[in-house]
Amino acid sequence: MNKLKSFFRHKESPLPPPPSLSQEITLLPDSETWQGNLPCVHGPNDGCNKHNPARNPICFDSSLLPSGSKTKASGNQPPTDPFPSSYAFHEIWSTLSKDLSLGCLTTLPPIHKSLPLSISFYHLYELLRKHHTNALNSSEDLGILACAATTGSNPSLSWVLTPLITAQKTLHLEFTLAFILQTDLGGWTEATTHGHAVVKNGLIGSGYRNFKPCLHTHIKFTSVKGEGKNHVRYSAVNFTTTDSEGAEKKHEWKSEEEKKIEGLFCGKCYTETVMRIRLIGDKTLVSVQVYKDLGEGLHPGDGKWLSLVRPDVAVQRDKSDFMRIPKTFETVLEDDQDN
Repeated sequence: MNKLKSFFRHKESPLPPPPSLSQEITLLPDSETWQGNLPCVHGPNDGCNKHNPARNPICFDSSLLPSGSKTKASGNQPPTDPFPSSYAFHEIWSTLSKDLSLGCLTTLPPIHKSLPLSISFYHLYELLRKHHTNALNSSEDLGILACAATTGSNPSLSWVLTPLITAQKTLHLEFTLAFILQTDLGGWTEATTHGHAVVKNGLIGSGYRNFKPCLHTHIKFTSVKGEGKNHVRYSAVNFTTTDSEGAEKKHEWKSEEEKKIEGLFCGKCYTETVMRIRLIGDKTLVSVQVYKDLGEGLHPGDGKWLSLVRPDVAVQRDKSDFMRIPKTFETVLEDDQDN
């Protein structure tokens, strides 16, 4: 009997077949156009510090979220100033069918359990449809995906989402996540007797340590170490990366290195990750930047999009393509500075 219970507990429902490119996308008439959720909204009084800083009542349709998703406030910390200068009111309306078999409500998997973002195909489609018809207002329409906030987790996680439409008319996203690690050395100060060392080791909480840049790669921060010796404070962070081929690699950063940069390439979908660790005062700043190429947004059956959202679909990328997506953001930044 126990074996039978175990079988049903672990058995997963089979995935429905992916949308086919042969399925025609028929747009709804204007009278049936529906309002979608902003990516940062997971409840009727929710949002990020750019879209709903005062946490006022906002459009929210729980039926648009994946099955089993939370339908309560995401836990973003409201800003000190509830109406920052960057505040702007945004809405997204869609002409796509809500029929689940068509895949228009399919959502990118979360990068971290504390990162409250639900970016669906209909977001991608509506923005790029406007771009193709020259109806896109970059500052207003792209602002739908420009989110930023700080979570209420411990440690807190600050995050920023930046969208970009490339010259090739594809949508790229940059997720920047940052958090601070610190170990309390008690009464140790820089004036502590020469040669006397104080060492503290700490594990990073199991509910916080895991980052999933995509379905195929994994980052796990396991421990942090603080040491005070010879009038100098040292820090160390241990983490593990797993690439799209399943190869696991252990890393250790020490503050003597000043800054550590690690890249993680996915050969099965269009995701690239850059990690940076550096010491700021007596605190260790860790940032994880995840870059995604979502494609042209013309059809939910596009292989580039499906490889990002379905474990049974993959593309084959050559490593020579690594860092192409981050470079598009660098090019735009350089152009803005030149202007």
